[in-house]
Amino acid sequence: MAGKRLISETPLAVAGIKTIKCEGSYDYPHLGKSSAYKKVNAHFTVTCVGTIPSDARFTQLTISSKMLDTTDGRVGLVSRTSGRGRVMVGGDLACLAPTHRYRAVGAASILFPPGYTPGSAQARAKSVEKRLARDPDTGNRTWR
Repeated sequence: MAGKRLISETPLAVAGIKTIKCEGSYDYPHLGKSSAYKKVNAHFTVTCVGTIPSDARFTQLTISSKMLDTTDGRVGLVSRTSGRGRVMVGGDLACLAPTHRYRAVGAASILFPPGYTPGSAQARAKSVEKRLARDPDTGNRTWR
């Protein structure tokens, strides 16, 4: 997966010989096309797979993410979503003209179908840190 960083690869539930493994990854912080490249975002994706595919597809996921400006401590709003089997969420934060360092942090709550032990799990995640800036004259993106 180019551009992705794996945050977890641990079997999280076992019931006899049935297993479900949930993996999470962040893409790299980047200037977002949806904000005309004026905000930094990163997407957090959690996907569950299992020996019984329908069990993995029905695993309940709730995930959240927020962007951090680690240069001056700014924090973006928390974005949340929930679903079953595979979910993705992204948070954003205004990109400033001088070069700053940005990182996304997130959390996942996992509720496995009945019969799995443990019945639930929690995980934390973070993206790599990336330096980004906007051109102070035009407001357009620049790459650092």
